[in-house]
Amino acid sequence: MKRRTLAVLCAVAWSAGLTACTSSKAPAAPTAPAPSSTSSTDGATLKVSTPTPVSPVNDALLDQLNQTVTLTATSVSSTYGSSTAAVQYDFELYDPTNAKISTQVMPGPTWNIPIGLQAKTRYTWRVRAAVPDNTAYGAWSPFASFQTPDNTGYVRGNEIYDPLINGQTVGQVVGPMTFLPGQGARIEDVTSHIAYQLPQTLLEGEFSVITTGVHHNDPALDKPKIICMSQAFDDIITNERRFTFDKRGDGTIGWRFITHLQEVDTGPDQRKVYSFNFQLTYFWKFVWRGGLATAIVMEGPAGGNGQDHVVYQVTNPYKGAYDPIPHIAFAGCPIGRSGPGSASIPGVIMRQLWLSPNPRPASINQ
Repeated sequence: MKRRTLAVLCAVAWSAGLTACTSSKAPAAPTAPAPSSTSSTDGATLKVSTPTPVSPVNDALLDQLNQTVTLTATSVSSTYGSSTAAVQYDFELYDPTNAKISTQVMPGPTWNIPIGLQAKTRYTWRVRAAVPDNTAYGAWSPFASFQTPDNTGYVRGNEIYDPLINGQTVGQVVGPMTFLPGQGARIEDVTSHIAYQLPQTLLEGEFSVITTGVHHNDPALDKPKIICMSQAFDDIITNERRFTFDKRGDGTIGWRFITHLQEVDTGPDQRKVYSFNFQLTYFWKFVWRGGLATAIVMEGPAGGNGQDHVVYQVTNPYKGAYDPIPHIAFAGCPIGRSGPGSASIPGVIMRQLWLSPNPRPASINQ
């Protein structure tokens, strides 16, 4: 009887132009739709708002070169109120010629630029929303811009960058030194060096520099150094936190590293005699991290650019922390107990010195 009554009512409703009757079961719960992806006149295929650049913008001048540059924009919202949890952000970076030099899709509206930037240069960037499989995009934001500062260098916390090609240094010059524009600082005497005092001790990191003017044979010298580090300004030879990177008078490459618990020295089987050419460029790098210390020397037209010829590489394990207080670094090396023949190398030209917990930026390998 009930079925017959329902059928009659449905027939009456249909004849009156009303919605047809359906089952009395409860409707399924609705699901949140993904952002729509239909095309629009501006080329966007994703129905979301346009992100707005937040920082850096309006030709903002960075504090220093080679700092980590983070591009930041506003988050997007769906124009239909649906969820944007899966939306990603497609960034682009352009050089002064409007050539795109880097791009990256990020899960949020921020991006740490992974490439080194040139000094005194204006860059532009923009961002848009994208779905994870990159099959749909929102509209591009307006372009934003920022500028990099002059290549002056800095001493900051446990990091030092000193280009040495701009006629000056961020360290303290000791002894005669000639600054050659575009080339670096030339050591004029065994007493000559540049001293740097770090405000904070660098427990693990990289110390590297590019040189020219390195001669193979220096008969008047015994164990001179390219770079070194110490605790305070105590005698470098007997220093409790000594690090020295040697290019000896006969061309032998060697190094010594003293931590809180251990003295690591290169034995005869780990030293190498190399025929240096004073006209060529040499890249010297020492990395100590995670209980391993590695010294590398590369020869090539531009130090450390990945195309150079490795002429020396030795890794030794070490125990204990390298914890000099205060932490002093040197381009060249001061005279210690061993005398002037174990200090700096006259004629060597140094540039692009880097001491940091972070890897050396590619932008300074030139």
